[in-house]
Amino acid sequence: MAALSDDGTLATLRIRDAAGRPFRELRWGAVRESWELFFGSATVSGLPPGSYAVDVMGADGRRWRGRVDLAPGATRRLSL
Repeated sequence: MAALSDDGTLATLRIRDAAGRPFRELRWGAVRESWELFFGSATVSGLPPGSYAVDVMGADGRRWRGRVDLAPGATRRLSL
């Protein structure tokens, strides 16, 4: 995210499927449903094909939203 890449503001990424359910990932024995952005960037792997709403909330209160559609076997980059 260009708005966060230069200033180092902390932000949290959350993903919801088309039905509004949060995407959750099992990582290191814990369920994870949010990802920290480092200088405006985060990597989320393991998303199944489908449509997703992406929500980013900055620690300073700024918010960004977007949508991404994933086809089987696809890799996508979303810029907000």
